[in-house]
Amino acid sequence: MVSKLAKRYLFDITTIIQWSGPSVGIVRVERELAKRARKYLHEEVIFCVYSKRFQSFFRVKDEFVQAICLGLQAISPGQLNPAAPDSQAATVKEILAELPLLMDAEIRSSNKNCSQVQEILRLRARAHDREWRPHRETLYHHLLDGEIRDLNPSDTIISVGLDWEYKDLLHIGREKERLGFHYCALIHDLIPLELPHFVVPSYTFLLKGYFGELFWMVDKCIANSRTTMEAVSSHLERWRLPQPKLKMFHLGCDLPAAKRTAELPAELEGKKFALYVSTIEPRKNHRIIYEAYQHAVEAGTLNAQECCVVFVGHTGWNVNNLLDEIRANPITRDRFFMYEAVSDEFLHALYKYARMVVFPSYYEGFGLSLVEALALGKACIASDTPALVEVSEGRASHVRARDTISWAAALSEYFNNDGAVESAEMRAASGRIHSWEAAANDFFQLVMED
Repeated sequence: MVSKLAKRYLFDITTIIQWSGPSVGIVRVERELAKRARKYLHEEVIFCVYSKRFQSFFRVKDEFVQAICLGLQAISPGQLNPAAPDSQAATVKEILAELPLLMDAEIRSSNKNCSQVQEILRLRARAHDREWRPHRETLYHHLLDGEIRDLNPSDTIISVGLDWEYKDLLHIGREKERLGFHYCALIHDLIPLELPHFVVPSYTFLLKGYFGELFWMVDKCIANSRTTMEAVSSHLERWRLPQPKLKMFHLGCDLPAAKRTAELPAELEGKKFALYVSTIEPRKNHRIIYEAYQHAVEAGTLNAQECCVVFVGHTGWNVNNLLDEIRANPITRDRFFMYEAVSDEFLHALYKYARMVVFPSYYEGFGLSLVEALALGKACIASDTPALVEVSEGRASHVRARDTISWAAALSEYFNNDGAVESAEMRAASGRIHSWEAAANDFFQLVMED
């Protein structure tokens, strides 16, 4: 009688183990869920990473997982995917370098080909009564506990990170067909498929290929919102693709606690400011805030001497012209402030003192910084893209993403009207705070469902 294999969940932390920057976006999601995986999956969870170079998963040592989740331990991309030996000569040289010093110096320094080297080692091994065989190349690192070579039908791989960057899904799909394991993926959005003009051009083909391969091999897709889940279902139906199990949950919205209090920089002291926390790129629609601000100043509905705008986030692609305009425009050059890679303490201070938080994005799968601002009880103005309407649950004001006049009016209202801000803050504070603990509970329950 064949014994039943124990169920295992392989939680993939390939994204965060290579990440050294601030915990934002998808990185934040992977870290928050990984921190709690052991609590909900118990001893059935194995933490792992994937190496494209070796086309295999490697187990992460349990004692390092928490430090990796906190960003205190990491593996560089070069370590996880080392360059392959580029010639037979390099391999031979590597073998020769490891031969004992007592061997003939002439042999050690020679350029023997592989067959000669193997013959030398066979002769040496025979003298020690054993047979020598070339070993399989693999990956070694102090955070890792070896290659996972026993994937089987009782295993489920859980991937919530940047699969398109770090995985060879075509190879994983073949291995899945051969070995019978299961694959569960978190879907953050379908922007590359629905709005490819908002994707870095060099990434468009990569991301379309990723989704094409994923939807043919995945067993379960868990979306971060109902909007994303419906988009996935519609896409699969439109292209007559196999329908995996589709589920959805909402992400957490509680920010990491600040270790200490930070002060505002001098340029923001005594100013009213609108805050936008997001990567600066075309899809995020920072331009509408710039144009609405200028329109309101020129219309006399906003006092530029006391009102300003703060952008927090990495500078992405195709925004240099916008940033050049902001810096050159006399109306905005001393009124728009940009900060990258801020600390948790500084971000908390910005949220605390912001007059309002804005989120004018053209499209989102979820809108993490919007729900974080609402959880802090901030007055929020967001675009009316479906995901933002869904996750705000009626606690934010919504404006059409391309409507400059309406954005100018909304900014002016919140900058000038204390009553409007207080009412918006009460509305924000009236909703539930969906913590990362609750989000993790929802997510892992969906993972474990048959």
